[in-house]
Amino acid sequence: MKKLFTLLIVALVLSACSTATRYDLHRQQFVDGMVIRDYFLGGADSYCFSHYTKDKEQFDSTIEKAEASFETSLTDRHWIPIRSSKNHSCGTSGMRYYYQISARWKLKDGREFMIDRLNVRPLMREFFKTQDAPMQWVVGGRAKGIGDGEPGVLLDVQGDSIVLYWVNHLNDQPFAERLIPDAQYPKGRYIAKLRKEYYTAATVKGTPTSGIDFNKTYERFKQ
Repeated sequence: MKKLFTLLIVALVLSACSTATRYDLHRQQFVDGMVIRDYFLGGADSYCFSHYTKDKEQFDSTIEKAEASFETSLTDRHWIPIRSSKNHSCGTSGMRYYYQISARWKLKDGREFMIDRLNVRPLMREFFKTQDAPMQWVVGGRAKGIGDGEPGVLLDVQGDSIVLYWVNHLNDQPFAERLIPDAQYPKGRYIAKLRKEYYTAATVKGTPTSGIDFNKTYERFKQ
């Protein structure tokens, strides 16, 4: 009985450690001490994740179908189309940690590729060692305000690889002139001159595969 009780305690401890480890690897709060969020370039306090192509012409001419999964869950994932668009916007905003991502795609020549649960954090950390792009409010020596965009991580598919971009969403309208008096708008009319700056953070080759079932858009992970 005593031996059984000891084995049960050991099993519970190991289970707790396993759960904590998976949680830490996924959420990253407790890695390297008391980390409450990941580091983001330029003084940003969060980022958004996008799954649109940066190069519409290249995408349309080479990609048959492509999907991504931004994995905020430890138990399952949903596949979302990587869209062909020149004017992509943020898909998931307010992110404070680098979550795992997956991608699967088929080229028009018939080849298929897969990247399964890629750990983005070390890739971004390596990129940030040599790059900096201060947010506009940091450059202006002011607090973040109206019209200041949230930076983003963009996942794009190019040939047999995915490319991760750090994207600065910029507003070239002077800060003091972003709200102008207008009788139709009690708080003023918002004016913006928007553009994007792209920084290549990482390129990761896909694993060749075949028979991807693109109709299966939901999966549960094996525990």
